[in-house]
Amino acid sequence: MVYVAILAFVASAIYISTFSVFSESVSYKLKIEYFRAALSKDAAFYDEQNPNEMASKINKEAQAIRKGCSEKLGVINMSVWTFLLGFVAAFTFGWKFSLILLGGLPFIACVGVGWGISMESGATAQMKAYAQSAGYAEQAL
Repeated sequence: MVYVAILAFVASAIYISTFSVFSESVSYKLKIEYFRAALSKDAAFYDEQNPNEMASKINKEAQAIRKGCSEKLGVINMSVWTFLLGFVAAFTFGWKFSLILLGGLPFIACVGVGWGISMESGATAQMKAYAQSAGYAEQAL
């Protein structure tokens, strides 16, 4: 188990560092392309847009893409490999017990789907409530 823990630590450190470097590279290239596109616009474009908001919009969008590339993509990658290697390890070291537990997989999947649907409906209701309260706050201000 100590070897597995060391291997998991090294693998997660490598995945965090590589996805972080990748996301920073994508973010940097995106900012450069955004700047090039901004330079190609004519002067009328800048009369319609607020120039003070442009830098914050670029940074916000680049940050969202950086977060998606590093955190979300990394978590998906790690989850898929953990799932697959877990099945390989389970059937390699205890195939009889794994077959017995595999019978409960449809029940676990149904519970997971039900939980996901309830979380989605709760999040949708929460977003509607936040949007409505933001509208009330904006009217009050």
